[in-house]
Amino acid sequence: MKNMIYFFRYLQEVQLTADDFKGEIRVVSANMIYIEKKQLSARALNKMKRLGAFKNPDFYKAQAMRLSTKGKPRIISTVEETTEYIGIPRGALSSIAGLFDNSGAKYHIADETTKGKALDVSFIGDNGIWENGHSCIFNCKQSSQHFNTGA
Repeated sequence: MKNMIYFFRYLQEVQLTADDFKGEIRVVSANMIYIEKKQLSARALNKMKRLGAFKNPDFYKAQAMRLSTKGKPRIISTVEETTEYIGIPRGALSSIAGLFDNSGAKYHIADETTKGKALDVSFIGDNGIWENGHSCIFNCKQSSQHFNTGA
């Protein structure tokens, strides 16, 4: 049994090398981070998929209370995978860059996010809806009814 535990720990701590990547990797940052799958080995692809996954707290909460876990995934994956690309959420960009740096792989990040346009807007209105730190649905001066919105 101990050998199996050490084996699974070994699988989790596998370090990638430059041999796990083919050539210079082009990382495209758009609505997600896209990496071409043919540039990655199976080990590197698995490591990338794990960067975009996290443990489902509802599963573990139900399991701890000895409730049914049927229909609740243990792991939630936010990775999108097509035949050519793997898409990872943009929040994992620093983790991906760190993975490439630690393995010695060469990579280039292309930023293709939509920059948008600046709008020239101004506020015309009354800032008097706040009174005593609470939001008023009605006119605060005429109504004594206040609602705490938690803001």
